Amino acid sequence: MPTATADREPSTAVRASSGSIDPEHDPLETVRDITYRRSGKRINPCTAYRWIHKGVRGVRLEAVLLAGTWYTTSRAFAEFMLAQTRVRLGDDAPAFDDAPAPRSAEKVKELRRAGLLK
Repeated sequence: MPTATADREPSTAVRASSGSIDPEHDPLETVRDITYRRSGKRINPCTAYRWIHKGVRGVRLEAVLLAGTWYTTSRAFAEFMLAQTRVRLGDDAPAFDDAPAPRSAEKVKELRRAGLLK
C-alpha cells in the first residue's frame, strides 16, 4: 500500500531561511503565535501548514514539528516575510539585516543612566 507522501507532487518552493533551526538552542514559538505577535491576526492551522509545505510565491517557512505543533524562530519568520517581498518587488526589496539599528547619543545616555548599558 503506498504512503500518502508518495501520492503528493514534490514542492518546487524553496526555504526562506539559509540555516537550519536548532531546536535545542534557538528560541522557538508556534507559527500561529509568532504570526499573531507580528501582525495581530490569528491564522488558521491550515495556513501554517501551507506556508511550511507548499509555500507562498515559491517560498516556504522553515519550521520544526513537535507533538503535532509547528514551531519556528523569529529569524526564520522574518526571512520568510522578506523572501516573499523580494519575490514580489524584485531588486527593490529591503535586505535582511541582522545588526541592531544604530542608537542616538541621547538614547545611549538614557540607557546607561537606567543601568541597561555599560
